[in-house]
Amino acid sequence: MVRATRVLSLLVVLTVFGLRADAQVQVSEEHTGKTTDSSPAGYEWTQHRFTLNNGLLRYILGYQAHWATDGLAVQLSPEGYLGMPGPTSANWYSGGFMNILLNGKSLGTERPVGLRLVERGERGMVEMLWDTADAQLRVRYVLEPGCDYLACELAVQPKTDLKRLELALNCFPSYFTNWNKRDGWRQIVGPLTTVEQGAEATPDPAQDYWLLYQDTVFDVATEKDSGGPCGLLVVPEQVATVRVRPTSYPVSTHLAAAPGVVRWRMAFWDFHGKTNAEALQRLRSGAQEVLARLREADFADRRVAAFDVTRERAQLDAMIARSTEPEKWRQSLVPVFEKIAAALEANQGGDLAAEHAASIAIEEYAEGLWDLRFDALLND
Repeated sequence: MVRATRVLSLLVVLTVFGLRADAQVQVSEEHTGKTTDSSPAGYEWTQHRFTLNNGLLRYILGYQAHWATDGLAVQLSPEGYLGMPGPTSANWYSGGFMNILLNGKSLGTERPVGLRLVERGERGMVEMLWDTADAQLRVRYVLEPGCDYLACELAVQPKTDLKRLELALNCFPSYFTNWNKRDGWRQIVGPLTTVEQGAEATPDPAQDYWLLYQDTVFDVATEKDSGGPCGLLVVPEQVATVRVRPTSYPVSTHLAAAPGVVRWRMAFWDFHGKTNAEALQRLRSGAQEVLARLREADFADRRVAAFDVTRERAQLDAMIARSTEPEKWRQSLVPVFEKIAAALEANQGGDLAAEHAASIAIEEYAEGLWDLRFDALLND
């Protein structure tokens, strides 16, 4: 009942804000690997983009770096490695809006072991997974039907003493001012804090748990070239410190996770086409609702979570017994099933990469299961 009330409340807020709630989320991905003029010798430019579209907004996320053609070495672009090219290339920066740091070291120096589309349809989910000497780290982004924000979770499985988990965020609110040789005025607004361009501040996440990044000159209300502002919301108890610095061009935000946090959640907005006043009203009126949803959100791969090993094994054995060639299916499908079971057990023990392995094996298993069902049906 509480969940239904919150969903209804969200729909009311979205309706008032002029948003349309579609029932499905479309997700696509594109991978590019090629040598470019800027590629160092022995490296190729690697880019992987995900597009999540719920009919209301189209969020685009991108990983990018130079990968060694021989070995696993990585060289980063000066701009970064995790970007958000859409809804706008400004706001959360397309070239690099998020830098993840483990014990002060950028995760970008390591090659990800997985870049994958996790879910589409009832919701859209994509992930980027690293497996380093210090920790496994997975970042997942989720877009739900009717939502104007992108939910995010960083999951960490430490292998050594994890003393610091930090995020360095980068945005260009509304417009690329310096690039276009035009002056704006950057401003960060929270529930209790306003930080003007040129200043530096450390808002208290317990109070200023959401922040609006805007440009008072490049406001959609008065400036046709504005893309609209952007926003951030954190779960207060998960954040130890926040430091913000709005310059005349980029605006930086540094977040440090609270000690012991291994599931770090936040929400990102690109208020594309919205005025500063509209975006501020959205956060003031809807932040509590988004915070509640973020705390309750399920970031698990639903297909993997729904796989019941005991039930599936019983069904598999029953169908094999009914098939025309039982030994064939025991040799082809049982090993795949056992691979799933082992991966699920490892995932329950904290292995983040094991969930990915289980997902791949479940897809392979599902394809083989169709053939087995048909065989068993013919033999009935």
